[in-house]
Amino acid sequence: MNSTVLNSLEDEVHTKLDKIFASEVFDELDMLSTHTRPEGVEEVKVEARNSAGGSVTFKGCGNVRCDLQYGSDGDCHRGDGLEQSDSFPFTFSGRAHKTHDGWNVVVDRDDIKVDTKGFWG
Repeated sequence: MNSTVLNSLEDEVHTKLDKIFASEVFDELDMLSTHTRPEGVEEVKVEARNSAGGSVTFKGCGNVRCDLQYGSDGDCHRGDGLEQSDSFPFTFSGRAHKTHDGWNVVVDRDDIKVDTKGFWG
């Protein structure tokens, strides 16, 4: 797969992952704070595994940025809570099919693994 095609696939996978993290709950992240809010993905790298007939399977890695809030909104407004941001590495896999206007990307939600071990020090 040439670099231009791989870059366009990475862009589509990045967009798909942003949507997944915005709409799904990940237990590994949810347990980190009272309110964990994924803000987006970054440094997404895709490795094409198999390619045939306009379809490709892939795996990859990236980081998800999260806002972590400890306490309620009211606690934070009163200065009794804490808010901070952090970033966590994750891996994923999926498949894509080339269409006339881009890629139809499916990321396997169950295969997204977020590594929060570094958070616990």
